[in-house]
Amino acid sequence: MKLKKHSDVVIYRTDRTYNAFPNIARLHDGRIMIAFRQAKDRAAEYGFTTHTDVTGKGVCVFSADNGETWDAEPSGIYDFPLGGMNDTNMTVLSDGTVLAVFYRWRSFMEADAGTVYPWDTVQEVKGRRFVWRLDGTYTLRSRDNGQSWDEPVKIVYSDSLMEIHSRGRAVEMRDGSVLLPVNGSTPFFRSTAVFSSIVRSFDSGKTWEPYAEIAKSDSVDFYETTIYRSPSGLFTAFLRGIARGDKADANLYLSYSDDDGVSWTEPARAPFPSSSTVFDVLRLPDDRALLTYGYRLKPFGIRARVLEPDCRRIEESEEVVLRDDGLGTDIGYSSAVALSDDRILVVYYYYHDDGNRHIAGTICRYE
Repeated sequence: MKLKKHSDVVIYRTDRTYNAFPNIARLHDGRIMIAFRQAKDRAAEYGFTTHTDVTGKGVCVFSADNGETWDAEPSGIYDFPLGGMNDTNMTVLSDGTVLAVFYRWRSFMEADAGTVYPWDTVQEVKGRRFVWRLDGTYTLRSRDNGQSWDEPVKIVYSDSLMEIHSRGRAVEMRDGSVLLPVNGSTPFFRSTAVFSSIVRSFDSGKTWEPYAEIAKSDSVDFYETTIYRSPSGLFTAFLRGIARGDKADANLYLSYSDDDGVSWTEPARAPFPSSSTVFDVLRLPDDRALLTYGYRLKPFGIRARVLEPDCRRIEESEEVVLRDDGLGTDIGYSSAVALSDDRILVVYYYYHDDGNRHIAGTICRYE
């Protein structure tokens, strides 16, 4: 069986907003939900685009007809007015609870920030200097299929001062616990090499405890890890690795665990270019795994690979070009879901000549 592209679709866009970092899931009521980050489009005002904005908030759209149509206006998930937030990622648990995970920023005028740390991001806009500081990763829960959400709970990483961030979906274990991949550095984010680890929750993400370390290196920062459990129980970590001395040197790294994510193999760089992006994995009907990712090298676009059930021998997988009409690197963050008619919908953010970042998708068939 092979993956074949069918068509491209636009799911949500407006002229005034910057929409990015989507995550898609099928709910227990049969609808499909896409969560994404929405912010004011600053391109005309600032002269550049940015992923840090005080208007950044988590929103979602729903489809009740297998992805044919989507809400015209998004519903709110979470808004943090003191700095904005990024990357609302969803995992639908076995009891129907939608677990949403996001990380947020605090924003200060430089004069009000006090100490500006090496791990802060300083941004100059029209002669004013702003400081952006990671404020940690938080979880929300919906028990009514995304109609309402409880209050955010911060993931406290032991008694460390470290702030962490997360992009990958959580994995629900047989004992009901939830494993979540996170990334951080000690004592503060980016002050030393960024490593990848796992935290565990026994109460749908209200409280967390350290569980395992996946990957740590003096020469490579590991960001936005996705963990995937194959039908055999083998875990694979798909890590976004970026060389500490050269941000242009970025690629997919892989690590494996055969003891429920407690211990991991040394991360190995994938033997093909995949650039600086995040990776999503979807189980296919024949138990093979669909890997999708933004391709931030020329020709820019979206790509995919069908992997063996245990995600081994990735070098033997065939790369499928879903799109190659991208205009630059600010694209991707793919996420895929199986539709009810044997099709697959891969969503991501994209833009064309007008520069408007919007939520788009590619419909594929696996046959």
